Amino acid sequence: MKNRLEELRKQRGINQEQLAEALGVSREAIIKWELIAAVPDVENIVKLSALLHVTTDYLMKADVQE
Repeated sequence: MKNRLEELRKQRGINQEQLAEALGVSREAIIKWELIAAVPDVENIVKLSALLHVTTDYLMKADVQE
């Protein structure tokens, strides 16, 4: 998820703080998700997919094609 989340966030011109605020989580949570030190819960995965305009599968599966 690291590369996808970070890549999508940067493509959309969103910094970690902005994404954290939009999701109602800490910036540290975003950092952990990008480093794969933690995984967002299902609710946040759904929110991330909506904010970043991708499917939940695309966020979570490395083998899903664009």
